Amino acid sequence: MQRAALWSATLLLLLGAGVARGQAPQSGSDYVNRGNTRLEAGDLDGAIADYTEAIELDASDSAAYYDRGLAHGRQGNRDRSIADYTKAIELGSHYSPAYNNRGVQRKAGGDWDGALSDFTRAIELDQNNDKPFSNRGYILMMRRNYAAAITDYSRSVELNPQDSIGYFNRGYSKGALGDHDGAIADYTEALRLNPRDAMAYGNRGRQKRLKGDLDGAFADLTEAIEIDSTSASARVGRGLTHYDRREFAAAALDYSVAIRLSPTEASTYVSRGRARQMQDDWDGAIADYTAAARLDTTYASPLVDRSVARAARGDLQAALADANAALTREPKDPFGFEVRSYVRLSLHQGDAAYADALASLRLRDGSDSHFSYGVIVGYLGLRQAAKPAAATAFLAEWGPKADSTAWPYPVIRYLGHKLSGAELLAAASDDDQRTEARTYLAVDLIASGNVATVLPHLQWVREHGTRTYFEYPVALAELRRLRTPAR
Repeated sequence: MQRAALWSATLLLLLGAGVARGQAPQSGSDYVNRGNTRLEAGDLDGAIADYTEAIELDASDSAAYYDRGLAHGRQGNRDRSIADYTKAIELGSHYSPAYNNRGVQRKAGGDWDGALSDFTRAIELDQNNDKPFSNRGYILMMRRNYAAAITDYSRSVELNPQDSIGYFNRGYSKGALGDHDGAIADYTEALRLNPRDAMAYGNRGRQKRLKGDLDGAFADLTEAIEIDSTSASARVGRGLTHYDRREFAAAALDYSVAIRLSPTEASTYVSRGRARQMQDDWDGAIADYTAAARLDTTYASPLVDRSVARAARGDLQAALADANAALTREPKDPFGFEVRSYVRLSLHQGDAAYADALASLRLRDGSDSHFSYGVIVGYLGLRQAAKPAAATAFLAEWGPKADSTAWPYPVIRYLGHKLSGAELLAAASDDDQRTEARTYLAVDLIASGNVATVLPHLQWVREHGTRTYFEYPVALAELRRLRTPAR
């Protein structure tokens, strides 16, 4: 949402005293002054007529062009507004307000490069006005040049400490750079200045959630909803907070309200699908992923999620078709290769699982949080394919490239025989990690022929595992195999 700053016309320009009530204007400045009075009263046509008369009397009057540009802008006549500001600039080359206001009109018309140039020139001419700093900061922020935007907004709020919008946008920019504390501080200041700003509550709540302060996030997002019950984004934010608190039914309810408020937002259907999936509502989850895929035909994520849901239900061929469709939409998306590698692991297509895992690795670097999973699945795929030597060589080549300081690197250490199974389980700190650890333990033990020891791991995953994780359907597929009598 844009919150651009625009200079207002200065009343009683040039010669001071205005025209007395009932007195006809005698000079160009009289017309300008009466035009300003009409402008402030909302009589835009009358104001424009007066400014035009002043220009006819004195074509060198830059103030008349400037004020008429302001009136045209308020009428929504962008081209005429820009033309008048341009003339004002030609007549008075050091006219910083005209550059700022022309920049606002250019930005509104989609000429962001021209607007950026104008705001920069306005700043060069007058570095003590907050508005061009704020306006340029907005363009920089929208272009994701967040560091430069923060610099401009810092100057803007220094010049105008009562500017809640400057604090709000600087907070957004800080949050985009991962400075959650800085963002929270700026949103807090924005709320001190404007206590009923629902967007500031919502954004502060999202930053608190990212910091792990779920109670604080919930409070802020609830306040945002109470102030603006039509805010779909606040509902989504609170839904995500409920999800993080493992309150899946409440999350699904917030997502449902958000969908009623904004029924074409595909990502909200995906979020509700995940909340439903965590409640074992597989039909509802698949329906949501299907709706998301229809709403945005370029978006691969709902097909990836639907693949996981269908695989968990045991429909592995449909899951494979979804993974293929995801890659058709986004051929360079590593998640498409990743989800397909897990489906193929579930199907005991070890060579194909390895090939997809390798493809995902080549699209990522070691700092990517999902890189290690490609190493794990690639290794297990080769083990499934009865190629232990190739698996060992693969692990030796790719394992050292993964982040050894983060989960799931302990799984890689286990596969390399540097941790025992018990030590791997001890390294898993929550049910999400235990879902992964127990699944990989089971697949590795099966590949080693130790089938008798895997059942407790698979049963734990079925009962307590994270339903949305790629590992969950792999564990269920192995469990079904163990319970299906050999023919």
